[in-house]
Amino acid sequence: MKLEMLIVSLTILAVFAFPGSADILEDLHESFKDEDIGYLNPETGMSPGVPNTDSKLLGSVATSPAISLDFGLAEVAGRWTLTMTDSSTRNVDMTLAQYGDVVFGRGTMISSGMSQEITIAGSVDGSLLDLSLVTVGGNSMYRFESTVSGESISGIYNAYSVGTLSWTGTYYGSKYVASTPSTSSTRQPISIGGMSQASGVGMG
Repeated sequence: MKLEMLIVSLTILAVFAFPGSADILEDLHESFKDEDIGYLNPETGMSPGVPNTDSKLLGSVATSPAISLDFGLAEVAGRWTLTMTDSSTRNVDMTLAQYGDVVFGRGTMISSGMSQEITIAGSVDGSLLDLSLVTVGGNSMYRFESTVSGESISGIYNAYSVGTLSWTGTYYGSKYVASTPSTSSTRQPISIGGMSQASGVGMG
């Protein structure tokens, strides 16, 4: 249905209901001439006359930019070993997973010969790593503020335990890198009766 037909109908009704309104409606009709309220521009999604801009407020169709996964974040996924020092020494063996800036994992903490399971959650921002280690059962939590440098981390932590005051400590750690065993052997020359032979074969 054309807007023009609608305007004509309204004009006729207005003339009888409100004398003197014909001029106003005629101006309205003139401003909307050649518009079709049933037509949408396939490029803008709007009726003709609406500018095609990037503003969402004007109703244009815009495509969101692709999300980049390269945030310049330190890569911390993998297995780590830590040494924590305050009034006592604790050793941690943990495995971390990383999705963008989100970090989580699990591991074990050994203190005074006792081993406890821990869960880990945190985030990474550039070379800064924040982790919270919580003992299974929720009796203690250790909040780490770390600096990542290659395959090593170091920093301070704040510790909290049920029924005691909080305390602080320092720690350092390194990423576990599996070594590849060598398959070649070095053969050293030996001299037998003035002749040189390569070693590596057992002699009875």
